[in-house]
Amino acid sequence: MALHQQTAPSNVGDTAIALATDRPTALITSRTPARPPSTGRVTKVGLTAYIITRVLLLATSRIIAAVDHLGWSVVLRPWDARWYLAIADRGYRSSSAPHRARSDAFFPLYPLLTKVLHRITPLSLESAAIVLSWVGGALLVSFGARLASSLWEYERAVQAAVLLAVFPGSVVAGLPYADPLGLAFAAASLLELRRRRFLTAGLAAGLATATFSLVVVPLLAIALWTVVVQRQPRATLTLVLCLTGIAGYFSFLWMHTGSPLIWFRVESIDWHSHVGVSLRRGMFWIFHVTVESSIVAAVCCLGLIAGFVALLKLRAPSEWVIFCLVVLATILFDTGTWLTPRMIYAMFPCVLALGAFLSRRWIIPLVILFAGLLCLCLVIYTPQNYVFFNP
Repeated sequence: MALHQQTAPSNVGDTAIALATDRPTALITSRTPARPPSTGRVTKVGLTAYIITRVLLLATSRIIAAVDHLGWSVVLRPWDARWYLAIADRGYRSSSAPHRARSDAFFPLYPLLTKVLHRITPLSLESAAIVLSWVGGALLVSFGARLASSLWEYERAVQAAVLLAVFPGSVVAGLPYADPLGLAFAAASLLELRRRRFLTAGLAAGLATATFSLVVVPLLAIALWTVVVQRQPRATLTLVLCLTGIAGYFSFLWMHTGSPLIWFRVESIDWHSHVGVSLRRGMFWIFHVTVESSIVAAVCCLGLIAGFVALLKLRAPSEWVIFCLVVLATILFDTGTWLTPRMIYAMFPCVLALGAFLSRRWIIPLVILFAGLLCLCLVIYTPQNYVFFNP
């Protein structure tokens, strides 16, 4: 009997070893810690999902063109895309009259880069604009993957990157829109700010504010927060550089039209952008007669709420929360817009947090749902469909 009795461990360490020896292997492996994030692998998975959805969008555009008897190029240049292409082709008009200067509402870096790409490659102007939009969306997924990897383990970071890649609002990352490129610069600025690289954070923010108007106030707010609340005086450089993009464009408009406030006048008179609560327009979109409008609006609102809950539950960086809150306030207090997929896409930290927060059993059905809604959004954006006034 004594021969079969185990010798008592002499200390706590031996006790742990003995227990681990007697424990089945399956239990040991099930308690191993999650893999640390590999930024390269997370980025590859996210970009793979992004490429698949862009191919899906191209196929959808072909189907729309065939069904609606439209040229394929017509399907891919709806709404604001026509203004960006016109600016890239002919530039801005020299007029201080708002109704003659509607193009002044669109920031210049995206059409400028489109024109440069058109000149140095055999691509047509429209193809160059679409390629640049694709690149912007890919950069946003790449920087989003890096942001996710800096916070969460591998599995969560992958889920976050994939959800951002297939999000329905990313439909603009396949159309001649400045949003993807501007958001990519904004994500790069957030990433560099997190690494306390204030010079490169400011340069990226300056490029963002020269590209997409919706990121101007959020990036300025984050830079100011870093300087004042987090007491990082070196972030003053980020704040100053952030202003260069919008200051440069407004200075150009002043010299070009003779009016320093022409952008605000155009936004107010031609694009019906006023300070106020956009609830009436939102109710119209939610209760519009088309089923597509109601579905997309409902999913957007639910997804946004879930994204903010995920931000808080995961204790995301304060910069992420500030960015999303300021974008949301800009949308809700502008009578000319509402929570469309495109606008929620601008709150990409919410999308990243939602992807990281959900369990694996929920993420796969949600990715499939988002991929389907992504194609539906392209249908909504085509000229033959009037679901939203300003998608």
